[in-house]
Amino acid sequence: MKANKLIIPALSILLSLLLLFTGCDNQEETDNNAGYETGFIFVYADTTVYLGDYANDVLEKLGPELNFYEYDNDVFNGTMKIYCYNGFDISTYAKAEQNEYKICSIALNDDSILTCEGISIGQTVSDMIEVYGEAHEAFPGSYYRYIKAGTALSFDVDDNIIIAITYSLINV
Repeated sequence: MKANKLIIPALSILLSLLLLFTGCDNQEETDNNAGYETGFIFVYADTTVYLGDYANDVLEKLGPELNFYEYDNDVFNGTMKIYCYNGFDISTYAKAEQNEYKICSIALNDDSILTCEGISIGQTVSDMIEVYGEAHEAFPGSYYRYIKAGTALSFDVDDNIIIAITYSLINV
């Protein structure tokens, strides 16, 4: 049981990093997040997080993170920063010529955090399909992905149970 508690967060972080490499590249630069306001959003307490939004204001509202990681990312010639909170991680990026970071991914890590539509880790694929409908991309039994206005909401599953949830920007 202890190994399962370590495996799920590790898989979630690994998936988040994989999505960062594919989901944050070649995003159109805008002065705001207008292109993503109609996409999937994440709400924690009273803070609404839009993918593609500038990170500083959001991170300030969320308060101090529990952990922080930073590394260079050659995929988009810039730097990644990951902020870890209770139950979720927010990943940000800045291209080399920019100083402002944008939110490109949010990984939910445990069942204490729900999507805006009420789905959490530990629920079933049937629960997910009842709320979101049939996925735009699916590998039944392992992965489901919904796409909306330049954003994606992905669910990793094992034995018909959701084990990871990730919001990400996508190339459209």
